[in-house]
Amino acid sequence: MTPIETIAVAHAAGQSEPIASDRRWLAPLLLGNQAARSRVVDVLVRLWRLAGLVAALVVGVELVALLWLIWGRAFQAPFSDEWAMIPLLREADRGTLSLANFWAFHNEHRIVIPRLTTFATLSLTDWDRRLMLTFNLVVVLATAGLLIDAARRTLGRAVPIAALTIPGALLLLSQTRYENWFQPITDKIPTALGVTWCLAALAARSVTRRRFVLALIGALIASLSSLSGLLVWGAFLPAVWATGRARAGGWVAVALALGVPYFIGFPGGSAGARSPVQTVSYGLAYLGAPIGYVILPLAVAFGVLGLVLMVAALFVLWRVQPKRVGDRLPELAWTGLALFGVGCAGLAALGRTMDFGVRGALGTRYHAFTSLWWVALMVLAGLAATRLEAALPSFAAPNAARARWAVRAGATVLALARGGLLAANLVGFYHSIK
Repeated sequence: MTPIETIAVAHAAGQSEPIASDRRWLAPLLLGNQAARSRVVDVLVRLWRLAGLVAALVVGVELVALLWLIWGRAFQAPFSDEWAMIPLLREADRGTLSLANFWAFHNEHRIVIPRLTTFATLSLTDWDRRLMLTFNLVVVLATAGLLIDAARRTLGRAVPIAALTIPGALLLLSQTRYENWFQPITDKIPTALGVTWCLAALAARSVTRRRFVLALIGALIASLSSLSGLLVWGAFLPAVWATGRARAGGWVAVALALGVPYFIGFPGGSAGARSPVQTVSYGLAYLGAPIGYVILPLAVAFGVLGLVLMVAALFVLWRVQPKRVGDRLPELAWTGLALFGVGCAGLAALGRTMDFGVRGALGTRYHAFTSLWWVALMVLAGLAATRLEAALPSFAAPNAARARWAVRAGATVLALARGGLLAANLVGFYHSIK
């Protein structure tokens, strides 16, 4: 039963249920006589259910559109990185296929997991790209499920899950990611799954040994999918450290055991001097690309707004801390996801600016990582707003007024981001059918 429905039942029985800390936003609406309260609660219940229906509709529309693109528009011929599978197939036919073939570099990445999954799906489906692309979509849905579960456990009932499901669907199932949807072999989708797997394991108020092992498995999946996946070890180290120094030591040891052989024979990067302005612009556009898609200045602007909102949210969470250390573990895990997104932006800016220019940051294949950044931002901003609202009674009047203004400003940024997401999806769908 939703919090609104719980209060509705209580008021229908003539009771006055106390407003819990995660429901205080309802308090101003429940003042007045019994009849007025009943009408307000009835309207809120209807809106709550409507939000759930809208969320289901958005997810359904995105899925139908993607399945139509995959089964109706995808062509049956190898494309781009798919040609890299030919040597593996040749070695398999000769009977000389070994782990070294899967461990070998692909550009600067060791795409062990993408090679394994693509080789398996390619063999099982007789290279039917539609089935292979549908498998990738299933992996993305699994990633979305892990994110929603972690968000629900972190926020509880403070924020309606529909408020996250709608923008989450527009991000993770975005039509702008057509480069991911049309390429069976991709390092981005399994990397995102591994990172999210790690988040889901650590976003708990008590991280058991089983959860820690699951976090290690997620980190290994991410690391063996792309170079960016290695960032998971540093991004989630603060969350692991909070669970105990022994586990943090084990986390670092596994990271080194994988990282040292990973970089043996690492190919050289781009030569030439980088412009600091272009590099920073690339990183900002990279972060804002899922929302400002196609329009470079808009992507840079949303990158800046997102960073400012993230810093503000982390500042509030640092200043208004819960008493129990365990209550801080979920926010540390989500901070790790945000750090991973920022790290991917920095890594891409350093490695791609010289080769592709600032506009290369809008590449749709990168949206798999920046989508995670925006989901982390929404969760941390919602958590910060809830905690700030609960602490308002202890603030002096001027500080309380400033806090309310900050919450409204953050809500405005997120509202603009949702509008940008919808527009980006429409443009992306148009580009995918051209």
